[in-house]
Amino acid sequence: MNEKERLKELADFLRTRRAKLSPAQVGLPPGLRRRVPGLRREEVAELAQISVTWYTWLEQTRSVKVSPQALLRIAQALQLDRHEQEHLFSLAGQSPPPSSLAQEQVTESIRQVLESLEPNPAYLVDWRWNLLAWNQAAIAVFGDFDVLSSSECNLMWLAFTNSAMKELFVNWSEFAHCLLVHFRADYAQNASDRSWSELALTLQKVSPQFRQWWKSHDVARPHEVQELNHPIVGKLVLDSVTFQVYPAANLRLTAYTPKASLDKSKLQKLQKTIKECSA
Repeated sequence: MNEKERLKELADFLRTRRAKLSPAQVGLPPGLRRRVPGLRREEVAELAQISVTWYTWLEQTRSVKVSPQALLRIAQALQLDRHEQEHLFSLAGQSPPPSSLAQEQVTESIRQVLESLEPNPAYLVDWRWNLLAWNQAAIAVFGDFDVLSSSECNLMWLAFTNSAMKELFVNWSEFAHCLLVHFRADYAQNASDRSWSELALTLQKVSPQFRQWWKSHDVARPHEVQELNHPIVGKLVLDSVTFQVYPAANLRLTAYTPKASLDKSKLQKLQKTIKECSA
C-alpha cells in the first residue's frame, strides 16, 4: 500500500467508525438538525482533546504527523476495540501497537518495581510528565508528592514553580534546563495536542526562566548526575537513568542511584528515618 492509499484507508476507517457512534453513546446531547448518522468531526475532536482542523485533515487524507498519544485518544473517543485500535495504528504508520499504549494504569507489578528499588528514589511519569507513582525513597529525597493537588503533580510544574525543589538542587538551573530540553522534544511530537500547548503556555506565564529558555529553543546533552542539598543528610550526589516501561510506551520510570558509598549510606539513613516515622 503506497502513501496515498494508506491515507485514504485511514480517512475511510475514521469516517466509518465515527458514523457508528451516536452522541448518547459518548455522553453528548443529540443536538438539532443532525443530517448524518453518528458523531460530527468536531465532537470526535473534542472527545479526543485535539483540534477540529487537525482531525479534519486526517479525514481529508492530508499527510499530517500523528503522535501515538493522539491516536490513542482518537481510538478511545471512537470506542475502538483492541483489533480496531491495532488497525488504526497500522494505517497511521505507527508503532508500537495500541495494545502497548492502552495500558496507561499503574499496575501492581510497576508498584512492586518501584518498591524494590528502595532505598533508591524512583518515580513514574506519563507522556505529559504527570507523576503517576513513586516509592517512599522519592518522597524522602524530593518531597511529599502525596500532598500535591492533581494539577501540581507534574514534574515540569514542580521543577519550575516549587520553591522547595529549587532549593533542593545545588545546580537547579542545569537540572531544570535539561528537563525542559526533553520536554520540548516531547512537545514537538504532540504540537497538535491542546493539553500540551496549554501546559507550555501556563509555564511561560508563571516562570520567567521557563519562558526565557522556551523561546531560545535550546538543544543540549542530558545531564544525569544531580547534586542535592538535602535538609536531613546534607550533600547527596545521585546518578539518574530513565526507562521506557514496556509495553506501556507512554510511561517512563526514572530511578536515582548513589554516586558514591557515602551517598549510599545517606539513602539508607533516609530509608531508616522513613520506617521509624511510619512505625
